[in-house]
Amino acid sequence: MATPSRTPRTVFNPVVVMIRTDPVTKQIEVFPEQFWVGRAEKQQVMWVCKQNHTHGSDCFRAHFDEGSPFTQSEFTEDLQLSGERDFNAQLNKL
Repeated sequence: MATPSRTPRTVFNPVVVMIRTDPVTKQIEVFPEQFWVGRAEKQQVMWVCKQNHTHGSDCFRAHFDEGSPFTQSEFTEDLQLSGERDFNAQLNKL
C-alpha cells in the first residue's frame, strides 16, 4: 500500500498586469492600476503586453522608482515573470 507523501505543492497563480497604449489618446493604460502579490503563496506578477505588434524585449517599461518589491526593478518583456519578492523589500507599499 502506498504511503501519502507531504511533498510541497507549487501553485502557479500569477497576478496578471496588462499594459497597452490607448490608440486614440496615446496614453499608457495599465490594468489593474494597483495589485497585491501574496507572499505566502509566493505569487509573481506576469507582465502582459496588449499592443498589436511583434513582441520583443522592448514592448514596454515597467519600472519601480521608489524601490521594487522584487529583486529586479525593471521589466520590459511580454509574458515576463517578476520572480519572487525581495525579502528586504518594504511590505504593504502603495
